[in-house]
Amino acid sequence: MSNQYILYEHAAGYALFIAEPEEFLTQITDIVSDVNKFKQVCKFVAFQPFKRGRDALENINSISESNFKNLLFINSL
Repeated sequence: MSNQYILYEHAAGYALFIAEPEEFLTQITDIVSDVNKFKQVCKFVAFQPFKRGRDALENINSISESNFKNLLFINSL
């Protein structure tokens, strides 16, 4: 089974984590509520900060409109 990537959107930008799928999916509620468990299962990969507050607002609006494809492509440039 391949690894699972987790994209976390924060007011400051996006963080990307990688997790072992078997451990993560079977224990998801315990893992996300405990920082130490999360650090054991998920590894930090990258962080992309927003350059302006306006960018953060545009991104959250894209997420609320389910426009992920364009959002992720634009942020990967």
